Amino acid sequence: MTRTYFWSRLTTVLVLVAVTLVLTVSRQSGAVVLAGVVEQLPASVAATTHVLSYQGRLLDPSTGNPKADGAYTMTFRVYDAASGGNTLWTETKDVAVSKGLFSTLLGDTTALDPAVFDGNDRWLGVKVGADAETTPRMRLAFVPYATWARNAGLLNGQDSTFYQNANNINAGTLSPNRFSALDDLNAEGAIGAGAGQVAAGNHNHDAAYVNDDAGEVGNADVPDGALDPAKITGTAWTSANMGAGSGLDADTLDTKHASDFAAASHTHTGADIVDGSINAADLAADSVDSSKIGDGTIVDADIQDTMRYIPITPGDLMHNNSIVTGDCCNGIVFPDAQQTGGPIVFALPNDYVPGTDFSLDLYFIPRTSGAGQAGFFVRWVGLSEGSWSGTGSSATSTLPTVSTVNNIHKQSFTLNAFSAGSLPEIVEMTIRRDPSDSYAGDINLIGIRLAYQASR
Repeated sequence: MTRTYFWSRLTTVLVLVAVTLVLTVSRQSGAVVLAGVVEQLPASVAATTHVLSYQGRLLDPSTGNPKADGAYTMTFRVYDAASGGNTLWTETKDVAVSKGLFSTLLGDTTALDPAVFDGNDRWLGVKVGADAETTPRMRLAFVPYATWARNAGLLNGQDSTFYQNANNINAGTLSPNRFSALDDLNAEGAIGAGAGQVAAGNHNHDAAYVNDDAGEVGNADVPDGALDPAKITGTAWTSANMGAGSGLDADTLDTKHASDFAAASHTHTGADIVDGSINAADLAADSVDSSKIGDGTIVDADIQDTMRYIPITPGDLMHNNSIVTGDCCNGIVFPDAQQTGGPIVFALPNDYVPGTDFSLDLYFIPRTSGAGQAGFFVRWVGLSEGSWSGTGSSATSTLPTVSTVNNIHKQSFTLNAFSAGSLPEIVEMTIRRDPSDSYAGDINLIGIRLAYQASR
């Protein structure tokens, strides 16, 4: 078949002779162009280039005669469409022409990626020098055996991506008989339980297959709870194998023998209690009554000392003219700024514990309006028969702040003790207004509480 095209600017005509693909082009001058492409496979497996053999004839369009011998710059392109489309590969090189004939390998200058030929149609365009690319483009086709070889890239008509999806592979698709190696091993008796044989896929191991070398089976290889005492042979387990908290019923536990431990429900007898080991803090309140105390077992040293009070009142003061005797309810009046006072004399109690201090509380009320600190000063002296002189001391304490008439206030004192070697027969206690008293008014002493430590 002959196709006629009108070209505005083509100075060169290619006549390409090929085995597999023929394209015929005619012009007004009657020039004919034939072209062909043959794929050339690598010469060896080690070869890495992929080239196509391209042969043709170059004619002068004005005369139809072959072009002069020499090298001509040619550009070859592979497209994905007969016209337009995308350029998938380009190669430009000088091609030697002799008597109009030339032959070249496409891809020997610019690598031709085999992936360009992915099974879809491809077209070749050729351009000589500055001339426009010849039209129409040549459609690349398979040679007969290349058509058969195309199936080499498939498995059962499917490409590799089909088998990358596990859903396309069915269980039991491949039979063991497909693997000759398996048949050979079975025939030779190499699969089994004997020494030197290949183990079957469903084989098990017993103790014979565990090396005796130390460390072959470690703690991490044994599941929790997998061993019990029945698995321990004879005396293989010793005290050296037992760690703290192991919970094993052995001769010793944490270096302690069974006799060192008691059952959770055990009780104690008197023999189990060490003498003197139970203190008062160990006994519950009211847990001991008189029936537990043997007659005559308690002596004076077992009884705790107690506090007792000396029965004296403000009326016992031997006051002078500066102290006014009040009525029964108001006590003894101590006028403002009056520094004199009155004594109270009493016998030292027989049960007084030598060396212990006395405790004194004085109760008073303010009689006139005003505010300030009011209170008393106390002198304390012990006297013996035949002499009014004796060892004594003075006592002061924090003065209460008064502001309201007839409110009761308390002032507390600690009076020095009498030692065992100098116990007096009688005691004189003198009470008077404190020199530092700042309350501008009378105060009435209405109560006295004197306490001492009494022996048992």
